[in-house]
Amino acid sequence: MTTHAVSADTTSLRHFVDRGRSYQEHLQSLYANLAQRRSVVEGAVSHQVEPQAPRLMAELLVEAASHTLFVELVHDALVAWSASTPAGPAPPGVIDRSLVAAGFTPSGVDLTLARDIEGLEAALGEALAAGDLLGARRVRELRAIAIEANGGLTADQQSRFDALVADRVAAYPAWLLTTRTPEEVVEQLRADVYAEAGIDADRWVPALGVPHNTDTIEAVYRYYPRLYEVDPDMLWVALASIAAPQFYAGFADISDLRRVASAGGDVIEAMESASLPAPLVAALAGLTAEEAAEALSLMEVTFLDMQRQIFDDMAVQHYAYQVGGLDLIEAFAHGTAGGQDPPLNYIESTIEPWRLFESGRLEESTNALVDREQRRIIQDDYDDIWDHSAASKLFVTAAGYTAADPSGGPSFFEHVITPRVRHEWDLPDFDGLVVGDVPARETPPIRIDGPGDWDLRWDPPDLPGLRVPDLPPVVTPELRVEFEGWDLSANVANEEDRMRWIVDVVNPGVIGRWQHDPDGLTAQVHRDLAAEVERYRQVPSVARP
Repeated sequence: MTTHAVSADTTSLRHFVDRGRSYQEHLQSLYANLAQRRSVVEGAVSHQVEPQAPRLMAELLVEAASHTLFVELVHDALVAWSASTPAGPAPPGVIDRSLVAAGFTPSGVDLTLARDIEGLEAALGEALAAGDLLGARRVRELRAIAIEANGGLTADQQSRFDALVADRVAAYPAWLLTTRTPEEVVEQLRADVYAEAGIDADRWVPALGVPHNTDTIEAVYRYYPRLYEVDPDMLWVALASIAAPQFYAGFADISDLRRVASAGGDVIEAMESASLPAPLVAALAGLTAEEAAEALSLMEVTFLDMQRQIFDDMAVQHYAYQVGGLDLIEAFAHGTAGGQDPPLNYIESTIEPWRLFESGRLEESTNALVDREQRRIIQDDYDDIWDHSAASKLFVTAAGYTAADPSGGPSFFEHVITPRVRHEWDLPDFDGLVVGDVPARETPPIRIDGPGDWDLRWDPPDLPGLRVPDLPPVVTPELRVEFEGWDLSANVANEEDRMRWIVDVVNPGVIGRWQHDPDGLTAQVHRDLAAEVERYRQVPSVARP
């Protein structure tokens, strides 16, 4: 599809000048060398651009040339205008060389953007292939400008577009909000994110397991650090980035254990390096290979589906805010509210974290985003795993013993699964009564079993058949037994257990590092994914495919 360039008549040129002023606030990256470029161009064609020259052409040169989109238009206009001056037409080579010297290459992207949408699409593809997120977003901006400038909007759309631009909305989100429903905006935003991350939506099939989805899993976890590069205040993507290797390792371990169980192998032997508590190991050992394989298959597919749900929601929100601020977040909220109950509450809860972010309340914003991710997006999937079978309960409990805080704080095991357990008994007080002869009696031992490797055995003294004289009243002290024990009822599938660890340990750890060691946090965000995954693996390499 080829668009028609606007002719260089006075009305059209004035439109470009006015539009240029509107865009100038939103496209600062395109204007970094504006002053230098203006000086080069005006110097090279100084006999045309003189102080007494009509200001319209001088403004066009400055405003339109600052948008590389209109290079060819500027060139054509300079040639046409110079022909009408007393000095006569400037030699074409002079103008061409001046534009090249100013940084506008006629054979490059700048030239094609003015006339050819297909050329612009090619430029977008090149930027994405090169992994140039900012370059791709710049081309999307230019594409929106090209469509609008070439009359691609209806009168109603043009009016709304102008109002959005006047309200400091950039061209691309303004174009989306003008021409798309909220549902279509969400669809386009997700398509943009998939393109930036290098994800093929048709190949992302959680039901096919980890081996089929390996490339996509890695693309997801390599995209979060790139979002963080664009805005280092986005602490949720920092958290997602440093937690990613542990989740990827978990996916891989579950997949490998599923393969072992499906082949009739010994799952417990493959899990020996995980250092699970003896009662849990014993319970897992009691499962048949079929029960283990079925539960692990469910977990593998469900966790991969959870990864996609989080990415489709949270990665898209972060991208939307980066390119379009609260305007696109509001469109996202309305576009994803279908089926939510009640939808108005859903919309408000979607927008509120970004209002907090925009106001600089980053800790509150991060906590709100994590709360949404954990409670609204994936809790129902954890419930499905927990409710599925006794085997799935055991395996998801085992997962809790390997959950580490990526910032170095207490693990889930340390913070939630091993609380201090305290038992107290208050022995009956003596009343000071005369006790007659009583037969000798042997008291049975008392055994206190715990849900870990410990037990406590207490054998009270036997009662001899002696006469007890009158005794003054005696208040007996409480008997207290304290020990560290494993509470196997705690697990990562339990919403409150998991959120207690996240809110108490994980979130403060990331926020604290961002405040006190931002360089260290950035370095961890960009650690080698494969090496970090291997560090978290629990299944020995001998048990892997």
